Amino acid sequence: MQKPYNFFKANQISNALRLLMIVCGAGIVVVALLYLSVAENRSRLAQWFGIETKQQPTVVAPTGDDTGLAGAVSVNQNINVRPLERDDHLWGAIDAPVALIVYDDFECPFCGQFYETINRAKAEFGADLVVAIRHFPLISHEQAIPAALAAECAAESGKFWEMYHELFDDNKSGTLSLEAIKANADKIGLEPIAFNRCLTNETYKAKILAQKDEVKNLGVIGTPASFINNQYVPGALPYEDFTYPDGSAALGLRSLIQQKLNANR
Repeated sequence: MQKPYNFFKANQISNALRLLMIVCGAGIVVVALLYLSVAENRSRLAQWFGIETKQQPTVVAPTGDDTGLAGAVSVNQNINVRPLERDDHLWGAIDAPVALIVYDDFECPFCGQFYETINRAKAEFGADLVVAIRHFPLISHEQAIPAALAAECAAESGKFWEMYHELFDDNKSGTLSLEAIKANADKIGLEPIAFNRCLTNETYKAKILAQKDEVKNLGVIGTPASFINNQYVPGALPYEDFTYPDGSAALGLRSLIQQKLNANR
């Protein structure tokens, strides 16, 4: 009986060469599959063969759960933030005609920029503006929660705003740390034992994280997140009117506050 023809044996190909040919063939298949896994490559190949394909829209994925926002990218008036409450940290009267609620991260550089903008607004509008600070510590900022805890612990002695200003001074100088936080407490006259116990025990961590959750549940992903009479404005909004890179005009914080004042008159 005649044996089947064996190409490899007939051509005296070694086992090593056979293995090499198999690996090379498999590699070519893998490379081809990887190439075709990209929609743009499939479209290019189809066009080369004269086959028409329908162009799919590009989808831009979100940048992540927690992000700092450099500028005001949009205004959404359909978000209902929790209204002002007496136990909020209020800079001004709760019944002021314009309320600016800010969900802040003491380590976020964009929050540091907006801090200056808030100070300008409060200086100009005075009693017509009340500012409320709530917490939104980002997971990427190691000192965000300790700083928020420090502000809450200072509030026990009625010195939330003193600590608030000190923490943002640290933010701007790049010196925010546990040592700086404790130095701030000493500087503003907090009783060290009580403050350190409050800080170490993380007494207000649940409150801080609850505020973060409440604003994230509204679909907000970054800091600073501001609400001007319930109008959501993300990012470090400039004080004066400005233009986007595409040339479109946008209102700054000053104009938005003035709009709210005019609407209440």
